[in-house]
Amino acid sequence: MIDERRMRGLEAQVDALRTKEKDSDTRKTYDEVFDHAALLTIAQLITDGVLSTLDYPVSTGKEANVFHATGPDRRAKAVKIYRIATATFRNIAVYIEGDPRFKKVKRATRPTLLA
Repeated sequence: MIDERRMRGLEAQVDALRTKEKDSDTRKTYDEVFDHAALLTIAQLITDGVLSTLDYPVSTGKEANVFHATGPDRRAKAVKIYRIATATFRNIAVYIEGDPRFKKVKRATRPTLLA
């Protein structure tokens, strides 16, 4: 479990990222998958108590990476992060066409992947 001091530090870093002016730093991508939005989402999942840690990559593919994560109950979880910023997978609409989970989602890439 994350101690209180570490949690406050993480929240302060997330708040600083939210208020920062958009520049090239917000568009940077680390390891082809961790863009600004992905990092904020992971931080929010940790803050909300859904995840305790994001551990290591299990699988990498052309459209996404799957990571092993640990929940607060110490159970293993899988986290799939789509490569939105690097645009290495541009045909996502064709890939998910007909999937009932995405029938109400717009055709643009970012809204589709965040659904």
